[in-house]
Amino acid sequence: MTSGTPTVSAVVPIYLNHPSLYPIVSDFFESMKIYPQVELIVIDDCSLLPHNFLVTFRNEENLGFTRTVNKGLSLFNSDVVLILNDDLKIKEGDLDELVLLNKKGIYYPRDTASGNLDQFGAIWGMTRETFNELGYLDESLPHYGSDREYYERAIKKGIPVIKIDHRCIEHRESSTYRHTNLK
Repeated sequence: MTSGTPTVSAVVPIYLNHPSLYPIVSDFFESMKIYPQVELIVIDDCSLLPHNFLVTFRNEENLGFTRTVNKGLSLFNSDVVLILNDDLKIKEGDLDELVLLNKKGIYYPRDTASGNLDQFGAIWGMTRETFNELGYLDESLPHYGSDREYYERAIKKGIPVIKIDHRCIEHRESSTYRHTNLK
C-alpha cells in the first residue's frame, strides 16, 4: 500500500450457458459501477453463449469455478483482492469494509443465499499479505469444498476469518444454480 488507500482488485468468474443468466450478470456489472476504484478481473470460464461482457481473460476450456478463481488470483497485483460471484447485486456501502481492508485476515459479509453463516463463499476479501500466506484454493476439491477448505486452512494458520454481520448482500444463487457448471 503506497498511500492511505489500498489498491483493490476483484476476481469475478463468469460462465454463461443459459439465456436467463444475461440479465443477472448484466445487473452485477451495472451494480459494480458504484465502486469505480475496484479493478475487475473477469475470467470467462469458456461460456457456451456469446456475450459482450468485458472480460480480462477467457479460458480455452471450462475449468470450473475453483480453477477459474485461481487463475484470477494469479493476475491480481493490488493490496486487496475480492472474490465475487457474478450473481451478486451490489448496493452502495456493500463493499466499503472490503475495499478498505488493511489488516491480515479473510473478511466476508452475509449474503441472502448463505445457508452456513459461519463460512464465506459468494463474496470475500483479503489483503495481499493474507493471500501470500494462504496461497491458492485447493483445486482437487469440488466447487463448494474449496472455499470451506480455505476457511479451515486460514483458521489453522491463525489467520482471522471475520464475518461483517451488519452487511447482507443480495445473492441470486437460486436463479443461477440450476444453470451453472459446478466442477
